[in-house]
Amino acid sequence: MEQAQSLLLNELAFVRCPDPQKNIFIYEWLKYLDRILTLTKKSDLKNSQQKLVEQLNARIVPNGCSHPTRLLLGRCIAKLFSVADASHLFETINLCNDALKDPSVLLQVKLTALSVLGEMFEYLGRMVGRSYEETFQSLSKWLKSAESNARIEILKTLAKMLHGLGSGTFPIFKDIYKCLAKALFDRVMAVRVAAANVNIFCFFFVFIFKFGVQTN
Repeated sequence: MEQAQSLLLNELAFVRCPDPQKNIFIYEWLKYLDRILTLTKKSDLKNSQQKLVEQLNARIVPNGCSHPTRLLLGRCIAKLFSVADASHLFETINLCNDALKDPSVLLQVKLTALSVLGEMFEYLGRMVGRSYEETFQSLSKWLKSAESNARIEILKTLAKMLHGLGSGTFPIFKDIYKCLAKALFDRVMAVRVAAANVNIFCFFFVFIFKFGVQTN
């Protein structure tokens, strides 16, 4: 998989790759990208960033990624916008939010969008502006009808949102508590654990807000 080790996806090599190995090719490319992005200077990324963003976004829609790959994808996208120009940041956020709102989108695509947003919120913090409000509306609606594995991922994303944005999420705290009220008594233990983790973040930020402690 040496051809997968490049800043930009080697599209010719990817097309020639046998179908059973395509997912591995993408995973190896993202793993390499994850290692080198923080070591790459902004000036070195300038000429290739737009193409790289397009290639990364193409892993979200229309097909999405498997669990380990989508975690890497989210981390790579977050790292890219942290070290390079952030002008395309909201293009990716909007792409993910649109996927979450579209009822016709495949579950794997929604879960991929969820992973990407979670990593971006946690890694980039307030760089994402108030886009988290739109994301939260989609997540709170989806949480009501999602299967247990999706409920867990939704709650993990909420925890990352709180961790990354800190007290910046106070406008939706009340609504987050409403979501947690049911999730804390979910029949699936893993869902209850994920909800408890979100609850811990909520209590933490309420505490620091009350006592005037500064956060990110």
